[in-house]
Amino acid sequence: MGVPLRMARLFGAPSEPDDNNRREPRTAVSRPARLIPQGAPPVPCTIADLSSRGARIKLKAGPVPPRGLLVDLHAGCAYEVQTAWRQDVWYRDPEMGLRILRRHDLNAMVPAHLRVAKAIWLQERRSA
Repeated sequence: MGVPLRMARLFGAPSEPDDNNRREPRTAVSRPARLIPQGAPPVPCTIADLSSRGARIKLKAGPVPPRGLLVDLHAGCAYEVQTAWRQDVWYRDPEMGLRILRRHDLNAMVPAHLRVAKAIWLQERRSA
């Protein structure tokens, strides 16, 4: 069992959020993704778990702005997201918790602000 999330934030210790406090169940996955921060280039990442309200991702890159898009390369969808928490520890890749604000199907026509997300998804799909 991990350190409570509040203490982990204070002391930088690894944590496991208590599943009993979650409104919706999360599903453990390991999916390739791209995080597209507002005004910054895409960052490769992995979706570690997912629910309809949020996601936990693992990434290797540095600072990320508080809002952006998360492109699920496996599912063909993009999520408008907001950073809920971030955890950097020296012995593993940084993790972030993202609050999902809205989900978009990349198989359909997309609005202008999702064109980059769709292009990334199509490019990855062709190369796979």
